Amino acid sequence: MCDNKQDGTDVATIGGQSRSTYSTLAATVTASGGTLTLAKMDTMWDAITSGMQSPTLIPTTPTVFSLFGQLLQPQERINKSVGLAKGLKSGTGFTGLDYRDTAVLADEKCTSGYMYFLNENTLEWRAGQMPETTPVPFMSQMEGHEYSDVKGLGFSWGGWAKAFNAAAKNGYIYLAGEFIVKNPKRNGVLTGVTGA
Repeated sequence: MCDNKQDGTDVATIGGQSRSTYSTLAATVTASGGTLTLAKMDTMWDAITSGMQSPTLIPTTPTVFSLFGQLLQPQERINKSVGLAKGLKSGTGFTGLDYRDTAVLADEKCTSGYMYFLNENTLEWRAGQMPETTPVPFMSQMEGHEYSDVKGLGFSWGGWAKAFNAAAKNGYIYLAGEFIVKNPKRNGVLTGVTGA
């Protein structure tokens, strides 16, 4: 996960437009004050939701994921599954939880103490191409969007180069592009979570 806070703290402008002037360019970043509560999660959710535009994924660290699990009532933590051959079974461990029908997932690559509220519909990969390379043709060209002329979704081949002082050749595959947020206002993060 990126540490760059999309609320204007780290980057004050986008394309010359101030995030403080245009609120739709600013995400919501809220310091939790150490404690994770359902009320703080409710407040974050409400701040970044508008109509049907709401978070679709809540990634966090394994530690914060466990803290969230501790907030739930015991009956909400029971994992039940029914299978044809297995019958009914239950247990108290869990690998996935939901908050307002949205998956809360543990990701060890998340920033420590962070709980992200992401709207995946506002996130997009914009492919590019490295100079003096050939796009990788691993799939047919897609049509119907603004970057349909980019082949390989940002992957390109630099060709073979003779290795220095060796009887070998090296080849390089490059990835060029940028992961963007089309509507930062519909995303947020709780920071500094250390307990429940």
